[in-house]
Amino acid sequence: MAGTGIVFRRIVVAVDSPAAADPVLETAADIARRLEAELEGLFIEDENLLRLADLNVGRAFNALTGRETALDAAAMELLFRGEAARIRHALEVHVGRANLRHRFRIVRGMVERTLGEAGAGDLLVLSLAGRTVGARIGPHHAVLSALSSVRNAVLLVRPGTRLSGHALVLYGPEPDGSGLLAAAAHLVAGTNGRLTILLERDQARSDRLAAQAAEEAGRLGLAADLRTTDRVSLDAVCGLLGAAGAGVFAVRASHALLTGADRAALLERIGCPLLIVP
Repeated sequence: MAGTGIVFRRIVVAVDSPAAADPVLETAADIARRLEAELEGLFIEDENLLRLADLNVGRAFNALTGRETALDAAAMELLFRGEAARIRHALEVHVGRANLRHRFRIVRGMVERTLGEAGAGDLLVLSLAGRTVGARIGPHHAVLSALSSVRNAVLLVRPGTRLSGHALVLYGPEPDGSGLLAAAAHLVAGTNGRLTILLERDQARSDRLAAQAAEEAGRLGLAADLRTTDRVSLDAVCGLLGAAGAGVFAVRASHALLTGADRAALLERIGCPLLIVP
């Protein structure tokens, strides 16, 4: 990707629960292998859970016995150590297959704040099926909170979805729209990738944007299919993702899909990995 200004040299994959770890670790390791990037695994010890444990109101559910037990601060520390060990082992398995440069860190803090700080990597990879705390605080809460402070690209991965070489890119009128294309193209490098570029139909600029997008895709060396829509809505995007068979959806962090009322619904309904570029 020389000349595009978009290079993922260091990839950080942050995990707060072993239950959500394997798919996101596998995806991150595959990207690092293809791009010859360094991979850092990050396990987050959630301060909120420790505070609950200090109040002696925490409960742990054992899926094998079907029983709940009290979870105090000491038990929570033990739980964190066990989870970190399992995630470290899973990371070693995935990177061992690809012989990657890698390291593993354990950080204690508020999940959303820690994710923002973890964005020091060129690409931050997160699961959309992390830990849920209570009935109202789910994994998407921390992800959405962190997006405002992460400075670099973020890839959100849902279990059961796989990153493929076909990227649907929501191309807008921003002066740096080419940066979004370049990030998507770099992410699928080495996969015989292709781009589907989605433009919102606007009589004043649709022809100019289409020409600009096609020219940029040509410079990136990827085949591109241009599509237009009357309105970029959640339903329209999800329909196009399915129709195009896209394996990743790329969008600006500033787009209304991620700043408006539909942003949580997008994370719930997205059927492929989501690449978010500042």
